[in-house]
Amino acid sequence: MPPSAVGRHNGHSVRASNHRRLLPAATIAAVLLLVAVSVQSVWWTPLNVDEELTLRLAQFSFRNVFHIVSTQRGGGPVHFWLEHFLQGWWPGLEALRLPSLLFACLALPAVALIARELVGDEGGAAVVLLLAVSPIPVMYATFGRPHTLLFAWLMWGTVLALRAAREGSRPLWILAGVVLGLTVFVHPTAPLYALTAFASAVVCHVSAMRGLQRATWRIAPLASPCATPHLGCRVLPTGGASPLNEMPSSARAPRPAREPHPGRTSRRGAGTTVSACNARRNVAR
Repeated sequence: MPPSAVGRHNGHSVRASNHRRLLPAATIAAVLLLVAVSVQSVWWTPLNVDEELTLRLAQFSFRNVFHIVSTQRGGGPVHFWLEHFLQGWWPGLEALRLPSLLFACLALPAVALIARELVGDEGGAAVVLLLAVSPIPVMYATFGRPHTLLFAWLMWGTVLALRAAREGSRPLWILAGVVLGLTVFVHPTAPLYALTAFASAVVCHVSAMRGLQRATWRIAPLASPCATPHLGCRVLPTGGASPLNEMPSSARAPRPAREPHPGRTSRRGAGTTVSACNARRNVAR
């Protein structure tokens, strides 16, 4: 092989190697960026009212948690079960908020894989880096609620659905149906996102459009049974008082004081000023 051909081959190999490393490096950098910009809010941000509810529910047993969130309060029990275990082992803000940061970081590799499937390695690297420093992911990364758990669950389910659509693999369709169907145990609105993920996976692959009906009949019978028990508990009426309401006030987490919204305060002040001016005008008449 001529020296020039050898040089071109070596250069092409180096570029291909760097191209393969681009997305993993960007994903690692995105994880580090997300941790760097959000971890301080674990201790600096005041306790939210929704986080207070999470702490209160975490004090109940697994059975009572499922009963409360499925039939009375609404929601998915998985996050409350997790907090029940973590608060019993390591009580405090760290056990409440650090899992959300962990799930946010676990979602980033799935986001990178989805973006690579749609726009390539370079676009995937840009997407995952921009997502890591976006305001909404940074805000929810340390919020003690199931948002990042649901996000990670849906992203990995979407990865499975995309791969199943690309390869036409029946086991992958089965696995994607189970994963997406179980998201209802994380959040009550999860089926809407799960159906969107499934539809997006099918639409993104033209070859899968021919097998849309076949794929639907593969995934629907698996997603539905996974979601039915929880949805059934939410639909069927139940009687009795809520264990949450029977909880003694001394055992409940303190409710943080709410500060008035600046816009609401200004509107009230403006209304008071207008009323005073009208009264003065009537007196003058």
